Amino acid sequence: MCIRDSPSMSVLRGYFQGQQDMRPSAISQLVEQALRVFYMLLSVFIIMKVMKGDYLNAVIQSTFAASVGMVGSYGVLLFYWFNDRKRNEPQLERSVTKGTIDTKKLLFETIRQAVPFILLGSGIVFYKLIDQVTFIRTMSANTNYSHEQLIDLYALFSANPDKLTMVIVALGTSLAMTSLPMLTELFTQKRRPELAKVVNTNIQLFAYIMLPAVFGMILLAYPLNTVFYSADILGSRVLIAACWAGLVSALFMMLSTTLQGISHSRIAVRYWAAGLLLKVVLQVPLIELFEVYGPLLATVIGLSLTCGLCLWKLRRVVRANYKLAFRRCVLILILTLVMLIAAFIVRQLSYLVFDPSLRWSALMVCLVTGGIGSLLYFYLTLKIRLVDKLVGPQAKKWRRRLRIK
Repeated sequence: MCIRDSPSMSVLRGYFQGQQDMRPSAISQLVEQALRVFYMLLSVFIIMKVMKGDYLNAVIQSTFAASVGMVGSYGVLLFYWFNDRKRNEPQLERSVTKGTIDTKKLLFETIRQAVPFILLGSGIVFYKLIDQVTFIRTMSANTNYSHEQLIDLYALFSANPDKLTMVIVALGTSLAMTSLPMLTELFTQKRRPELAKVVNTNIQLFAYIMLPAVFGMILLAYPLNTVFYSADILGSRVLIAACWAGLVSALFMMLSTTLQGISHSRIAVRYWAAGLLLKVVLQVPLIELFEVYGPLLATVIGLSLTCGLCLWKLRRVVRANYKLAFRRCVLILILTLVMLIAAFIVRQLSYLVFDPSLRWSALMVCLVTGGIGSLLYFYLTLKIRLVDKLVGPQAKKWRRRLRIK
């Protein structure tokens, strides 16, 4: 049984959002995705490789992975809820309810607010549905692949990379959710300069976390594909394309959530619909031209249009000046490239010791390369005080612990 998207879990997240505490929601989403992917890959590996089982049981456990992730999410939310309840009980006892609630009006307003959130929250799913409907039919009409080969290709660009790229999307969503109450408060109070600063900071934080994560996955595409699936050149190339789609998808989630936070949900839905329409128009021609890469390219183009429109609207509404954010993003990109060069050298050296076509050797390559690359990137950003601009005084504590001057 799958209990994914449980209403009671949404109620718990809504409670914390109403208290202007987005940390439980953000952490619960990360835990949910991490546990889901971990259980899915572990169970499928045990069934298919260790127990020599069949695909049916593997698919059942892959579906059940959503429930495992949900249990982890519930654990995080309940932990914060019990702590929060102890703190708020004295206030609840002293509070007096004087107002009356119009049930019909409340229900209508809930539906009106919920529709855009549902559409935007499921925005990526609609892109996947278009891939599901068009890919095999278009490829069958224009290629000589067998039906079994087309199913394998569909899994190669849709099902397989999702296990990894959805973690990226969850990171982007969490970044947006943490600042949502602040955005709403500043917009309601018409504090435009502070609102513009928060929007710019969110963009910089997104770049700071997402760029090294995505470029790191691209660099390690082959060993990662070996660890989670098999040693396959085409699979690793498709994973690289999927990483770009994951980056744009995460940016879409962050920007659309930001627009919702400043009461522009309908505009965000229109921009999403425009990108989806562009995806529909380009889907078949791109599949005919690029085959397995076509759907991913159509997704990148469609979501890029939506992201561009969202950035344009945010600039008009909050009067954000993107010049500083752009300069910081360029600096982050340069530091990411420095990290990539070092990580590339480490990866090539590790290939002399470990065979990336073997699962456990590929895992060691990923751990060594990813670990050294991450530490170098974090060290550089602390050294030049970039982290101070993004997280504030916490960066000084990190420098002191790491003895960085």
